[in-house]
Amino acid sequence: MSNLHRFLSWWNERFWDFRQGHGVYLSNVLGFMSFITVTYVLLISKIPEMEKIFPTVYIYAAFFLITYPCAAIIVGFKIFRKSQFKTDLEIGVIENPYLFKATEGKEKDLMLPLQIWMIKSIVEIKKALGIAEEDDLKEAQEYIETCRDLAKGKNIKKPSLPRAKRE
Repeated sequence: MSNLHRFLSWWNERFWDFRQGHGVYLSNVLGFMSFITVTYVLLISKIPEMEKIFPTVYIYAAFFLITYPCAAIIVGFKIFRKSQFKTDLEIGVIENPYLFKATEGKEKDLMLPLQIWMIKSIVEIKKALGIAEEDDLKEAQEYIETCRDLAKGKNIKKPSLPRAKRE
């Protein structure tokens, strides 16, 4: 491995660390500080009654940092866990490109040929028993074609999101 390649690899790791530290942690702290400062200067200090309750920005910041996380937890629990979590999970699954593509190795070399063999075996058993219907045969052939496409490295079609039912 060349020195340039090692440096670029090191640099990419540091850039990833920077994005994680900034995006997840530091930007929240900066956002809170900015919100506290702006609301205190533009709102609290302009209203005499509010300025009596919060005479300094430090008291307002302490109040905000105690009440805001509590409110965020309540909102997160009531809204996100009760309704939004399921939707986010469904979208995450549908938008994940790796769920619609066969992985190299075990899946392509073992699982897909095994699935094709199993489908063909089930069709032959149904034919032998005289219970194979035309729809079953057509559906089995579609599954076999999908497995063959996956084994060739093609993606399968992503399902569309179901529409939410309004009550």
